[in-house]
Amino acid sequence: MYIPKGKIESKYYYTDGGQYKLSTNVEYVGFYHKDVYGNIWSGKEHTNESVQLTLFLPNVYTDSNTAFNNSTIQYNKINQTANILGANAKQIISSNFSVNNTDYANGYKARYFIKYNASTQLKIEELSQSSYNNLVSNPSEYHTIMYTLVKLLWRVRGPLEDQYKNNILIRPGVYSSNKRSVSEAEKTCPGISLYLSNLTEGAIIEP
Repeated sequence: MYIPKGKIESKYYYTDGGQYKLSTNVEYVGFYHKDVYGNIWSGKEHTNESVQLTLFLPNVYTDSNTAFNNSTIQYNKINQTANILGANAKQIISSNFSVNNTDYANGYKARYFIKYNASTQLKIEELSQSSYNNLVSNPSEYHTIMYTLVKLLWRVRGPLEDQYKNNILIRPGVYSSNKRSVSEAEKTCPGISLYLSNLTEGAIIEP
């Protein structure tokens, strides 16, 4: 991905593993470097061969975490069914993130997520628009106390950062816009910033 040379930090680092992974979920071992936006890249220097790395999602929630009340923890321990929302709730099918030509023409697309509050680990999945709408329209079919829904706009085309002229925003940046969207979503869905650590995912970066 195109990144101006001046936006790459001069230092490089090394990891023995356990910190970062490739897009294929394979643990990364080796040298890495950073850009000024906080993104992590493979290798000592930034080249066309550099691959963006992402953090392993930590085990954020434990039985001692005060974000969960005792009834929720007990429910999660007792209910060992494949459906984390409970045996009587409908299954929720996750969706993969994809961008089409219409999205690129618009410059952005809506993304939908569910956070499973009953999980003892941070568990967030992406949903299709239809699955999200079904959850919103038919809450009685699910245990709504067990999850949080969030929708955000994701910019998929534009410059890396916001561009201004005479202090007026003339071109919203991919990184800048998505950072704002994730920060806003974090208010109602804590932890989604860890899930969406790659703020340029799927985007076409323009000069």
